[in-house]
Order: sequence, then structure tokens, then C-alpha cells
Amino acid sequence: MTFRPLAKKIIIIEDDGQVNKALAERLRRSTGYTMHATFQKCEDALPFLARGDIWLTILDLGLPGLSGSGAVKAVKKANPEGEILIHSIYDGGDEVFGALQAGASGYLLKGCNSVDLTEALRQLEAGGAPMSFGIARKVAGFFGKLAARKESKPEALSENPLSERERGILTRLSEGYSYKDIAQISGISVHTVHTHIKNIYRKLEVNSRSEAVYRLQERRN
Repeated sequence: MTFRPLAKKIIIIEDDGQVNKALAERLRRSTGYTMHATFQKCEDALPFLARGDIWLTILDLGLPGLSGSGAVKAVKKANPEGEILIHSIYDGGDEVFGALQAGASGYLLKGCNSVDLTEALRQLEAGGAPMSFGIARKVAGFFGKLAARKESKPEALSENPLSERERGILTRLSEGYSYKDIAQISGISVHTVHTHIKNIYRKLEVNSRSEAVYRLQERRN
């Protein structure tokens, strides 16, 4: 008897009915995922997310009520183990970095096609951080400028609380390696990589990959 893995549950929080419907239809046609529920307000989704079995929340930033990075933080708090994929019209630096630093795993601009969305889901499964091309350029530019700075280290960051293993994992994460790649290189399981990542977030007092990498770059400068 062949056992098929359970489809990963996804919810959508989007107040535009047409966008909501289009995303839901794309997800229904995707193999390995199930479109579990849709919401038009973040507040309505939080009790549902607290059940803890949602793999991914596709989140718009321009919602009525709780929105922006505040919505990202609320979703992350309600479902800490879940991924968050931003799907938004905003491409400015403040919105992008605010969402990523609040805990979003990826950022796609509205208007992406089905191939882009499917590829983003695959990247998330592999431990990556999918982004639209324009967003990726903004992020790369941000870290490029950060690496070029020669300012002295903030006193609070002068001591590195990470172990040698954790520093190695964070370095590979900053270089774009997925969790699966890091596990293979390090000779450990993906579950162990996740555990190390959680410890890194806790020690650095951050909530996302991008913010952890930001802290790593600060220590190097």
C-alpha cells in the first residue's frame, strides 16, 4: 500500500475578493498543497491560526484593521511554526524590510503568475526565502550597503552569543543555502537545522531569517 504525504495547509488573508479568488484557484490546482481557508481581515484569521496546523499564510499588507508588519507579527505569534508569504503591491523599502524583519519568510509582488507562486511554495518547502526579482534586488542592495559600512559595532552586539555550529549555519543561511542544503553540508538532519535556527533567533532576539542575517552582518562590520 502506498502512503501519500499529507497536503500542506495554506490560508489566504486578502481583502480584495478577486485577488483572493484567483489565489485560491491557483492553490487548488497545485499538487501537494491544500487551500484551507480565506479571510479578508487578519483579526478573523488569528483564532484559526492558533490551532497550529497551518503550514503557510499568504498575507496582504494593506488590510483593513491590523495590517503591515503588525499583521505579520500577529500571524507569527498565533502560528510560530508556520511560514508567511507576503503577497502585496507594496515594493518600498520600509514595507519590505518591515515585513521580513517581523517574521515573513518571503515576499512576492501582486501580479506574479502561477509559475512564480508554485516556485515560491517549493522554495519555502526547501527552506528558502522566495522573493520577486525587484524585491530581491532591494534586499541585496540593502545588505550590500550594510557590508560596506565601516561603523563601529554597537555595544550590545560586541559579543557573539552563538556557538561555532550556529555561526556556521547562520553564515550559510546568509549565503542563500536552504535548510536542506545546510543539513547535508553539516551532516545533520533538517529537523536539527530547524532547532539550531530557533536557538539563533532566540539568542539574537529576532523573528526572521532576514533579521538574523542583518545581525550577522552587523557583527562583521
